[in-house]
Amino acid sequence: MSNDTNQQKIMINFRKSEFKCKCNSCRYSRDDIDIGELMDPIFLDKLQHMRTDVGKPFRINSGARCALYNESVGGVPISAHLVTGIQPACAADISMVGWSAAARYKFVKSAIKYNMWGIGIYKNFIHVDSKKKRKALWHGDY
Repeated sequence: MSNDTNQQKIMINFRKSEFKCKCNSCRYSRDDIDIGELMDPIFLDKLQHMRTDVGKPFRINSGARCALYNESVGGVPISAHLVTGIQPACAADISMVGWSAAARYKFVKSAIKYNMWGIGIYKNFIHVDSKKKRKALWHGDY
């Protein structure tokens, strides 16, 4: 494995690079960012359990976001993707491109099992988060 900190495995099936902010200009997109500052470790643990349950690789479309990037992609101002400097992100958008309906169902069932409080179902991805201020299930872009 490369010594590049960007490619370090943070869990059995995930690398830090998958969760960094995609803006490529903020501190949360830097290679030297500590994963504990970037993503909530309890969230990552839940995501790893879900990956094991589903038995299928996850492609992370979006993990942590800075406020500017979150706004640019239409994220809500109180998004669980936001890293505030005080609190790490606790959300991920998982690509569902090429997944069967049964695999998507298995994913959602696992998300509920591991107390993902926010589940957003979209045409090409599913959002999951463990932000405990609300329990919500929603759908979009169908």
